[in-house]
Amino acid sequence: MKKRKLQIDVLEQRRLLAVYSPAADAIDGGADSLRAAIIQTQTNGTHDTVELSEGIYRLSEGDLLINEPDARLEIRGAGRDRTFVMIESDSRFLDVDFGAIVDLRGVTVVGGHSEEGGQLRSAGTMTIQDSRFQMGSAIYGGSIFNGGRMDLSEVQFMQNMAVWGGAIWNHAGATANLDQVEMVSMSVDRVAYNTL
Repeated sequence: MKKRKLQIDVLEQRRLLAVYSPAADAIDGGADSLRAAIIQTQTNGTHDTVELSEGIYRLSEGDLLINEPDARLEIRGAGRDRTFVMIESDSRFLDVDFGAIVDLRGVTVVGGHSEEGGQLRSAGTMTIQDSRFQMGSAIYGGSIFNGGRMDLSEVQFMQNMAVWGGAIWNHAGATANLDQVEMVSMSVDRVAYNTL
């Protein structure tokens, strides 16, 4: 019998997808909360999805930090008229760091206050679809402070306030592409070329 030489083939690197489904009625920071789900997505080195059900998710403990580089995070609600994120403190919904990739869809974000981006600040790459940003306030960008790349489609901004950029402040060198974006009842003190 002829002996065959053992051969080991190296497979290409693959990333697994993890899915998290936080409870709408969970206390912010609790085991089944949106905050707990986001924290888990930032430590596992995989592409992740956070599925938000119909209902109200309340945030009272500060920004949700997205800082895992080169791993895509999808936050997917049931639709902007069905899934709500209520910010109940002087903070934002999301703070997206350099190198992070985030897809946000199907949510309404209400409230939020910060110096840069009352509801969202991003230095990463973001896609936002079928979402609404309402009643945010900031010095720069009542809703969004964009310092990276952002694509917005079917997004509505309502009743946001800022000194510069009632809806969006687009920082120097940043890119924002808008398609079917509606702005209603914005309030700004000053207008500049890179603001909306």
